[in-house]
Amino acid sequence: MRAYMPAFRSIFLMLLGLVFSTQALASPVFKISKGDNYFYLGGTIHLLSKNDYPLPSAFQSAFDDTTTLVLETDLSHMSSSTMQHILKKEFFYPQHHTVKHYVSSDTYRRLSKSVTKMGLNLEQLARLRAGPMMAQIVVFKLKLIGIGDKGVDTHFLELAQSKKSHQLAYLEPLEMQMKVLASLGKGDEDRYLALALDDLDRVDTMFRQMVREWRNWDESALDQNSLAPMREGFKPAYKALVIDRNNRWMGSLETFAQTQERELVLVGALHLVGPDGLLTKLKARGYTVTQMH
Repeated sequence: MRAYMPAFRSIFLMLLGLVFSTQALASPVFKISKGDNYFYLGGTIHLLSKNDYPLPSAFQSAFDDTTTLVLETDLSHMSSSTMQHILKKEFFYPQHHTVKHYVSSDTYRRLSKSVTKMGLNLEQLARLRAGPMMAQIVVFKLKLIGIGDKGVDTHFLELAQSKKSHQLAYLEPLEMQMKVLASLGKGDEDRYLALALDDLDRVDTMFRQMVREWRNWDESALDQNSLAPMREGFKPAYKALVIDRNNRWMGSLETFAQTQERELVLVGALHLVGPDGLLTKLKARGYTVTQMH
């Protein structure tokens, strides 16, 4: 079991955008250009602590130089009746089925012990599929250690809305993103949840390591420590979370690079790094990638 632990760590960090935004000389913001046209691509984390503000100045500089803000998806549709119907269909096991039907007795016992220790009731979570269940547990755990404020994406969305300064665009439908989350661990629930539980008590340590790597913008370390384990140990999740989504997004990014309008594109930071990362793909297609400071 321990040999597979880093694979879930990768999944867990990817879901959160992975990297804390902190003050640093280098930043996770890149200018993507070809000829006279360009846009900005920024790596984010979707949840932050109060101590992570103010954000690196490169984010604000890129925001001020653009007229369109592009996010992964439009979360404002989450409460719509259509989306609630989709979530009910995708996130929950069939009637009369719970997670207990899909995992070993040992994993279920560990899961029950962990959520009870956090003050949660497993019976209220038990019909959730493994991916959505673990996402809820992790978010709750992060709040317990002081990580639960708005992330980079929400910060600039609220700024754009309050100033009425930017048009809004999105890289993928919310339904598609939710289906990706629902698919995590499907058919392999026992291993997925067992790996998740192994890492749950190390959340704080994991984030501190990411902060150190982030401050140096060490792409090699981010890939080796956070993507490679998932790439090698949990290939279906890596394909769903990284390869498929990055490939779909590249069409939009290339469109942005061909127009005179200037966009700030904000995505989870792990989408930028590694052999399947957006920076690698953009460079391979002849774009100039310049890290902002």
